[in-house]
Amino acid sequence: MGNFTKIMELLKKEREKQNISLQDLSSRLKIPVFVLKKLEEDEKYVEENYPYSLFMLKSIAKELNISDFNIEDSKENQRENSKQQQPKPKEEKANKKLENNAYKTLKERFLSIFRIIYLMALVISFFALSYSFKKEPEEIVSNYNFSSNNIYKESQNKYLSSPIVLVANNDIWISADIDGKKEVIALKKGQSKVISFKKNIHFETIGNANNLTIIYNGKKVSFSKKIIHNIFVDAEGIFKDGYNLFKGKNG
Repeated sequence: MGNFTKIMELLKKEREKQNISLQDLSSRLKIPVFVLKKLEEDEKYVEENYPYSLFMLKSIAKELNISDFNIEDSKENQRENSKQQQPKPKEEKANKKLENNAYKTLKERFLSIFRIIYLMALVISFFALSYSFKKEPEEIVSNYNFSSNNIYKESQNKYLSSPIVLVANNDIWISADIDGKKEVIALKKGQSKVISFKKNIHFETIGNANNLTIIYNGKKVSFSKKIIHNIFVDAEGIFKDGYNLFKGKNG
């Protein structure tokens, strides 16, 4: 993954130079403030969340109009800095040729191994994801035992669905559309959030989704992937790729 320190410092310096606050950047990119702060200051966080952190760093660079942002340049600079003293001028040309040949061979081998691992990971992820989405939710603990009966407003004859609860087992962030209103949700480990809605909820992106439990109508569902997109919630249930995750479960 390489050393991201220089990239993080460059993005922070450029953001401050353009007089853009973390709050402003969060509103533009739909990334929570605490995540942006970690991307600027916590290299361990960036490495642990790779490659998703790299995707967010590139998004920040694009928003700040940094056209020459290139992670490969950073990696190359790191390799150059770690090299030992350069050989003598007479030996430099021959050594450089040998080094280039060795690098090309190593690169080709690495790419071949990477392709195999990547294809295996895709296959495993596909089956794991299919199992996760088709697995029927377990009964939820009594702490969030909401009634599965429909709720109606007394003052209006409009349908109102049961509330939905988000429980964070670790830090998570969500960009959502709740009854047509955009919202960014950030939860720390152990926190929960109750959301009431009239029509539907569209969870556009969920970061660290494998640390999230969604509770709805006395049932719960969790996910195996770290980043997921397009989860829909309405009166009939929770949907992913057109599949009702609560299908076949009694209300």
